[in-house]
Amino acid sequence: MKSKKTYQIPDSYYSYFGIYVSGTEKQDDMALFPDAPGKFFSESDRIVTLARESRLKSYFPVLRKIDLLSLNYPSLPRNPSQRAGYVKKVIRSSLKKAFYAISHDGKLCQACLDFVSKIFYLAPGSVSICICGQDDDAASRMVCRLFGSTEAIRITFPEPGSITVYANPFSRRKIKYGRYHLRQDDSVKAHVIDLLSLLADASVLNALFESLTCSSVPLVQNVYECCYTEIMQHPQRTPDEMQITEFIRAKKPVPYERLFHFLCTQNGMVPLEGMSTGLSSGLYKLFCEVLEIFQDLSHENEYREQMTRSIATAYMTKKNIPESILKAMEQTGFLHYFKYVEFDEDTDMDAVSAIEKEFVAMNKEYFSGSVFPDVNIRFRKLGKHKASGLYYPSLNTLCVDIRSPSSFMHEYFHMIDNQLGDLSLEVGFQGVVKQYKDAFLKGLEKESSSVKKKMEGCSKYNINYFFRRAEIFARCGEIYLMRILKAESSLLQPNLGYAYPESEALDSLIQDYYQPLLQEKLAHSVFAKAC
Repeated sequence: MKSKKTYQIPDSYYSYFGIYVSGTEKQDDMALFPDAPGKFFSESDRIVTLARESRLKSYFPVLRKIDLLSLNYPSLPRNPSQRAGYVKKVIRSSLKKAFYAISHDGKLCQACLDFVSKIFYLAPGSVSICICGQDDDAASRMVCRLFGSTEAIRITFPEPGSITVYANPFSRRKIKYGRYHLRQDDSVKAHVIDLLSLLADASVLNALFESLTCSSVPLVQNVYECCYTEIMQHPQRTPDEMQITEFIRAKKPVPYERLFHFLCTQNGMVPLEGMSTGLSSGLYKLFCEVLEIFQDLSHENEYREQMTRSIATAYMTKKNIPESILKAMEQTGFLHYFKYVEFDEDTDMDAVSAIEKEFVAMNKEYFSGSVFPDVNIRFRKLGKHKASGLYYPSLNTLCVDIRSPSSFMHEYFHMIDNQLGDLSLEVGFQGVVKQYKDAFLKGLEKESSSVKKKMEGCSKYNINYFFRRAEIFARCGEIYLMRILKAESSLLQPNLGYAYPESEALDSLIQDYYQPLLQEKLAHSVFAKAC
């Protein structure tokens, strides 16, 4: 007879509906902290939810709506000076694929025009786009011959003085883009452009405007504020830089006609190919900074989703826990600081007692005796997870390998970050993030080729993992305790290396950030209850 398949249901599903089973969380929420009655309740004796709203959950969906940020930039250079060219190359490639997806035979059609029109959506009706044939007029006939085609796209911009340009995204000829005229008749002139480059630049203008007017993401707004301040404080501001500050101040889109710069001739203003170097570099720099923030959010979201989808059971309470262990779980001093505590069935209780004493001392000395009544803590063997500690943000669960408690403080900082609403996504933490990345990359240059290869690889512990803002928050928290405050504890003994880069500038920023965080913000929060 075949046995039925059974599946272990996470405790969170039970507790969500108010059901508690043997060996899971305590049956009476009012008795979570028997030695501190009323400590975590409002005057009406209802439980107060202390966890803050997740910044990730509010920021990420907003930026994900900006299509250009969601493109695949698989090898975005770490060097900021190399990013603009790479980003434009990726956007061009994406546009080219889009055109061939629209027209498989490489012929211009109405769908191609609709695609181009949608890119110029910030100037509806003012940018004229049509397909011209070699029989339309002399200029059209000339550009069709240049492209080796019977048709071309004609785009007319209203200002200044009505700019008309021609392009064909399917042309296989290598053409030097610019101003053309017939040898026998120089009155017939046409400006031929690289359509993919034009649309890439227009797409960047769109994305910048969309992110600038998205006031709900302070990290992005800070990018523009810093850019504005930097330009306005510079004594020798260029016209291009002033154009950027006007765009930021007024929150109005950069006009599409700025996709060209102009040469003054006897016959008037002649458009040249592409934006001026200054304007282009400034706008692409802005876009790359916004893109970096979006990718930070994207990596964090992906990491959390992977944890949620994982088959790992470190956050689930084990069944059939021995009575002696259950009794220890009910009597442990950790219950003064957490919602629920679990010990593995073969846990060394003497080791737990030692860890508890160290934790209480560390918590009182550095964390204002903070208590987190929404968080579960589980002491487990985490060998299959290839980690000595884990923190599940969506489940408010902190796990520590009892055999290697040195990760305790690292996970504790993850918990603080999460419980206070994703502090690592605050504007105030941005300086630490930038300096940490810079110091990390400088330190990485001294590492072996195998380490560098690992960082650029696809393993879990690659550079994207170490550059997660939440990971930077936890590691810099350890640096603050260990390197600046000289704290000593078996709960704080990281394996020092490239993940904890040596940098006086970084240490200074860490002290400026974590000292007020722990001594003021956390100390005066609702969590600081057990002092």
